Amino acid sequence: MQWTIIRVSPKSFAKEAPYPVVIVKLTASKKMIGQLVDWQPADLIKGKKVVTVLRRAYPEDAESIIDYTMKFKPYEDN
Repeated sequence: MQWTIIRVSPKSFAKEAPYPVVIVKLTASKKMIGQLVDWQPADLIKGKKVVTVLRRAYPEDAESIIDYTMKFKPYEDN
């Protein structure tokens, strides 16, 4: 996992900033970009394992369809 911190976000994500966006290496050497959720500063380590989670794409809006997207969460090795 590699990352960058988004401090000045698009208007629709202003309540979430700052937040990390990560590049994750999947199987077969494919890569995917996404938001890291449920993280702590100690989780921002190059090579940290993550799991995919299904989350809302945008903050709640009662007037629209709820969009979901894949995001990433630090892997907890218990």
